[in-house]
Amino acid sequence: MRRYVAEAIGTFALVFAGTGAIIVNDVSQQSVTHVGIALTFGLVVMALIYAIGDISGAHLNPAVTIGFWVARQFEGKEIAPYLIAQLSGAIAASATLRVLFLEHDTLGTTLPAGVWWQSFVFEVILTFFLMFIILNVATGAKEKGIMAGAAIGATVGLEAMFAGPICGASMNPARSIAPALVSGHWEHLWIYIVATIAGAVLAVFAYQFIQPETDSNAIVVSGHPAAGKFTKRVLIICTGNSCRSQMAEAIWKLLGQGKWEAYSAGSKPSGYVHPLAIEAMKEWGVDISSYESKLASNFWNQPFDLVVTVCDNAKEEFPVYPGAKEMLHWPFNDPAEAQGTDAENMPTFRRVRDEIKTKIGQYLEV
Repeated sequence: MRRYVAEAIGTFALVFAGTGAIIVNDVSQQSVTHVGIALTFGLVVMALIYAIGDISGAHLNPAVTIGFWVARQFEGKEIAPYLIAQLSGAIAASATLRVLFLEHDTLGTTLPAGVWWQSFVFEVILTFFLMFIILNVATGAKEKGIMAGAAIGATVGLEAMFAGPICGASMNPARSIAPALVSGHWEHLWIYIVATIAGAVLAVFAYQFIQPETDSNAIVVSGHPAAGKFTKRVLIICTGNSCRSQMAEAIWKLLGQGKWEAYSAGSKPSGYVHPLAIEAMKEWGVDISSYESKLASNFWNQPFDLVVTVCDNAKEEFPVYPGAKEMLHWPFNDPAEAQGTDAENMPTFRRVRDEIKTKIGQYLEV
């Protein structure tokens, strides 16, 4: 629920600030200016990514959510709650602006300046590049990092800067739907729904085409020989894929001496890697900060020499796994359930990390 609330608040902020800038510009003799409007959209997106990126992913955009799903980086069952949250936040923002500016007609509704197909093509291309950049700078369905917020915010601002006068530079169905519904200007709303989703989906295919077929969770291990000559594959599964399975993946790579290709996934992936798990592995010179939280069914029917479940829920959901030669169940306590400060919880993460290493070491006989 906290992710849905974060998406609702974030999309409210995006629509309130972005379309609010358009309205204020209209009622104040163009004092904000077109450049100011574009910067408002870009800066609010950037700020929101840094604010809630590690909570909900800061999608703020139904097209982005659908794009992550097509890229198999987001669970299908989460699409409806995310879209409801995004549309609710956007509509609430437009309703608030209606109360504040009763005399304004369109409330920042996106409308074509010329023929409909011109704006349609613009929106497809604009959303294509936005989603393409998001996929290349985000971590899974998470849009948080030192460069992610700046890159995505800059893309939104730049595209709004040059394309706004022609098509409105929506790139976001929620941003277009909300003011259209509240103001009653539905004339061309379909353009900003169909074109943006189409652009996001096309970006996924382009992204997948250019990406090398390598382990997306590649890590740098101090003193470890370069991997590449794998002879065996292992998949570690838990529920959230944020703590135990992520550490197990890294440890398996560390102890596998370049012979094991290791992956981890979750039956209900949380969408992030726990900061204390990252910190615990850093103590061993292993950086897992770029790891992604993945859906276990994404690996369905892929060949694995071994599939290991590391929590009871995962064992219940995957009593068998298509493509696995061998299955094992190694239950470890969930360190994320510890109550206390980070400093108080860190020993729990270290203990679970050490238990995982011992178990993997015994299996690999190292």
